[in-house]
Amino acid sequence: MDRRLVHALQIDPRAAFSAIAEVLGVSDRTMLSVAPVHLEQTGTALAEHPEVAFAGATTGPTNLFATVVCPDQRELYRYLTTRLAALPAITHAETATVIRTLKRAAHR
Repeated sequence: MDRRLVHALQIDPRAAFSAIAEVLGVSDRTMLSVAPVHLEQTGTALAEHPEVAFAGATTGPTNLFATVVCPDQRELYRYLTTRLAALPAITHAETATVIRTLKRAAHR
């Protein structure tokens, strides 16, 4: 994976995390619960994290969703226990690692 990461950055050193994740096929989906009164503020703060490729408010049992891109599990753990943990309004977080991509969004 390290060689693929270096190669991706050689092609585009300023590539977005989402583009790198697509090349590497590595990303994590994080579902969060936040009190509705804090949803806008927490979502905006989450979206500013460089590790977050996508963030959106959702319906259902959780109300905030993020695609988090970290190069490995160690960095994911660091992100979850430092940056994400620093958002005080989050009451629940669940992370699922994508282990195999079955379909990517089509580009037209």
